Amino acid sequence: MINVLLVEDSYADARLAHIALTETMDVEFNVIHANRLSQALQLLATQTFDAILLDLSLPDSHGLNTVKQVCAANHGVPIIVLSGLSNEEQALEAVKSGAQDYLVKGQGDHYLLPRTIQYAIERQKAEHALKQANDNLERNVETRTAELATANSELRKEIAERKRAENALRESEESLRAVFEQAAVGVAVIESNSGKFLRINLKYCDIVGYTSEEMLSLDFMKITHPEDLRSDLDKMQQMMNGEIHEFLLEKRYIRKNGSVVWVNLTVSPLRNTSKEVYSHIAVVEDITQRKQAEEALRASEAQLRLITDNLPVLIAYVDSEHRYRFNNKAYHDWFDLPHVDLVGRQVCSIVGGALYKEILPYIKLALSGQSVNFETSVPSKNDSARYFNFSYIPDKDNQGVVKGFFALIKDISERKSAEEQEKQLMLELAHGARLSDMGKMATEISHELNQPLTAITNYGNACINLLESGQSTQEDLLKGLNAIVEQAMRSGDVIRNIREFVRKTDVQRMPLSINELVRAVSSLVNSEARRNQVDIKLTLADCLPPVVVNKILIEQVILNLMRNAIEAMSEIEDTQHLRILSVQTKLNEDEQLEIITQDTGPGFTERDINKVFESFFTTKENGMGIGLSICRSIIEDHEGKIWVESNKPQGAIFRFTLPGAIAA
Repeated sequence: MINVLLVEDSYADARLAHIALTETMDVEFNVIHANRLSQALQLLATQTFDAILLDLSLPDSHGLNTVKQVCAANHGVPIIVLSGLSNEEQALEAVKSGAQDYLVKGQGDHYLLPRTIQYAIERQKAEHALKQANDNLERNVETRTAELATANSELRKEIAERKRAENALRESEESLRAVFEQAAVGVAVIESNSGKFLRINLKYCDIVGYTSEEMLSLDFMKITHPEDLRSDLDKMQQMMNGEIHEFLLEKRYIRKNGSVVWVNLTVSPLRNTSKEVYSHIAVVEDITQRKQAEEALRASEAQLRLITDNLPVLIAYVDSEHRYRFNNKAYHDWFDLPHVDLVGRQVCSIVGGALYKEILPYIKLALSGQSVNFETSVPSKNDSARYFNFSYIPDKDNQGVVKGFFALIKDISERKSAEEQEKQLMLELAHGARLSDMGKMATEISHELNQPLTAITNYGNACINLLESGQSTQEDLLKGLNAIVEQAMRSGDVIRNIREFVRKTDVQRMPLSINELVRAVSSLVNSEARRNQVDIKLTLADCLPPVVVNKILIEQVILNLMRNAIEAMSEIEDTQHLRILSVQTKLNEDEQLEIITQDTGPGFTERDINKVFESFFTTKENGMGIGLSICRSIIEDHEGKIWVESNKPQGAIFRFTLPGAIAA
């Protein structure tokens, strides 16, 4: 039944309209008559009508103002104007004011009025449904486009402009059409029941390789890869049943040319006024390149696994929570565990408490962003110790946050064994060199011993003479005996120093004063220096921290440098030439101890200065050329550096450093 409000002050016209409506056989009309506008407005406020027949000439209103007042009160009910005049201009103004149609009384057959009412109602419903569909489409497009990548900034601007102008339906449709067509991703409206494409943008067509006309004759099943169709249909059915609001999936389309394109598909429903899904909107993004990159990455990871599994190095990746995320075959083999038993487990549960406690400080350094390299021994399966070199390389993201670190662990047991053998050989060579130096210094050593022994003899004879004369006093004898004891102790110190210097050394190192080592060596070469008219000057810095060194080996370096300087200056025949050997100790700008020997000898040529530390290179007539080579090995073994410079205007300067000073 269609409820009609007839607003007509003419009884005859009202009767004719009533007859025309009640005699129709197709539809039942219920006509409520009002002969004034005020009465009509009261009825509109209390009752619901499907259509309004409105005369423009009423006792309390006239003309287009009547239409405007009814439009303001009827909440969207279609209005059909009844007029006694066939005035085209007035009819147009009435429609502009809100009327759906304009009829001239008495014209047309008696079916015209019911058909006009039905048409007005249907057109009103169609317009409402169209607006609702457009509103739904706009809301869904707005929701989906808001999730697009930053490349859609222009899209967001257009949507914002469209929203500001959405009061005008036509402008809204044009804006929506522009958004739809210019989107950076493929967008399509698809009929839910049949899967046919109802509307599609150019980007979607570009992705699948069809024209828009061709796409509108297809459904999404025809272009979907057969292996992906089942999952797509299942998701569609779940959405139709209301189980899910939308869905996302990666799928493949078969393009027109037969090639395959990977897309990221997002599907959302479009609902009618009854909340029923009548179509859905599909947004697709071409991810073929990403898929190809992922495939390349998988192939690269497989190659990386193949390479790392065949490297003789233990390789692992540890995350910020100290859990393994990657291990190569060598790592698995070392701990005798399969891959699945390592990934995700804590480092401490694999390496054991003792080793974990030792490497934990280095793990913390790596996770703070510092690269770490260290060596330590690790018990093997047969309980024998193996030496490993550990390298921890931090893994940082784009913001510099450390996510974990790569661990590269190399078995260096053979190298350590070779180093120990090399070190033992160096000690043997150094010992031989010391014996050779003592042999060369035999004359100076015998002179050094002869002085206190002669003094002892003289003081002893003096004491005997005093006793035989009978004139001795106890005080005189005590002076002589004290002098004998003093010279005997001096002889003992010389012998002790020589024995200490020539004995075989071990690898033991201890904190020592570098100044004391310089003074001890200086006392050994004093006689040789005096015989060669060389003046030794010591400039030793105060308050130097002790360093952890092998005493005998560092003394050997100092002795070698001082004796080389004395021998070099002794070759200068000019008796007026000042022969000065300066030995200096200091703390350099790198907080390392630096020892400097400086002489006024002939120095080195530019060609020779780069070879002085090479084995078997010598500028001496009878030299072997291993002294400075041994010195370099000793200093480098102590993690120091040694080098030579020219002394201006004449002579040579040897410098060496000893790092790792410890607090005094």
